[in-house]
Amino acid sequence: GIKLGWQPLLQRGLQPRSDGTNVPLFKTFLAAGSDAHGDLNYEATMDVTDFLSKASRALNGYAEDNALGRIFTVVYAPQGEGARGENILRALHDGQSVASNGPLLIAGFDRNSNGSLDDSEDVGIGQDISIPLTSIPPLQLLWVSNEEFGPFQSIRLVVGTSTGELPPVEVPVPSAKGLSSGGLVPVDIRPALKGGSPEWKYIRLEGRTLNTAKEEFRCYTNPIWIKATGE
Repeated sequence: GIKLGWQPLLQRGLQPRSDGTNVPLFKTFLAAGSDAHGDLNYEATMDVTDFLSKASRALNGYAEDNALGRIFTVVYAPQGEGARGENILRALHDGQSVASNGPLLIAGFDRNSNGSLDDSEDVGIGQDISIPLTSIPPLQLLWVSNEEFGPFQSIRLVVGTSTGELPPVEVPVPSAKGLSSGGLVPVDIRPALKGGSPEWKYIRLEGRTLNTAKEEFRCYTNPIWIKATGE
């Protein structure tokens, strides 16, 4: 779905605007559905067939993580949902969200360097920034998981251009921070952008965790659009 459906739309949205406006042509956001089947947890299933054919035999069964379509959308609403949920709706509309089946991962530019991504001047997921390449601040990452989903094994930074996505860049995850970043973690994205350009690009992140049962869980962020101009 991401490669065949989402990526082509992201590429088209990077085409130049005819009106000369310094914003992306259009943005396309990733969101998960709400049609999850099952209990979103582990289900115990009894083997009824054996029980009926051999009534004296003990019940057999097994437990499984049975929730098909359990990927959900999580929005970034630092001021809460709002009196009528308006902050959630605004975040969905603006693409300030991630899609996950367990762990959470967000990113942004802390423009005022105060250790928070909540300020109006900061640039987060779903937003855009045009800035000289040499002035790009570190991209700040924040992640969290738990024992059910396991620690982060991989965080990949993906840069998209109008002709396709560049090879992902692996972001190191310290073993001591597998379950939580413990605050903002800075990443210099300037080498990944491959130099300044008058064209818009986007950056997005993919996170992967693994629990003790060797089950894998993922989180995909919406992009941040960036135009990294020359000097």
